[in-house]
Amino acid sequence: MKRIAILCALALVLPISAGAVDGATQASKPDRIVGKWQGTLPSGMGGEIRVILKVQRSAEGALTATMDSPDQNAADIPVAKIAVEDVKVTLDVAKVGGSYEGTLDREKDEITGTWRQSGQAIPLLLKKDAAAK
Repeated sequence: MKRIAILCALALVLPISAGAVDGATQASKPDRIVGKWQGTLPSGMGGEIRVILKVQRSAEGALTATMDSPDQNAADIPVAKIAVEDVKVTLDVAKVGGSYEGTLDREKDEITGTWRQSGQAIPLLLKKDAAAK
C-alpha cells in the first residue's frame, strides 16, 4: 500500500517538475533568428551586392522581417513571410519576386542557403551581425 501511495505521489510531482524545467530552459534559450544578418550576392558583372536581413519578433510573438540592398539603394523591403522550423529558414520576398531557403547554424550564427529570383538560384550565406549577437 505504501508503494502505491509513493508511486502515485511521484506520478503527480514528476510531470510538474519536468514542465518547470522545460519552461525554464525555453525561457532562457535565445531567439537566435532575431537580429541583423548580412551577406553578399554576386552581381553578375564581377562585383557583389550586399544583402541585409533584419528579423524581429512582434509583441504578439510573430516573426517579421525586412531586407536592405544598400548597393541598389533599396531599404526596408518587406519580407511577406518568414518561417523558421527547427533549423530551416524560409523567406518570401514577394515585392522583388525573390525567395530564400537556408539552414541555420546556431553555433556559428550563420544561415547557409539559396536565394532564388528571376529563375536563378544563387548561394547566399548570411552571417549574424556581431553587434546584434
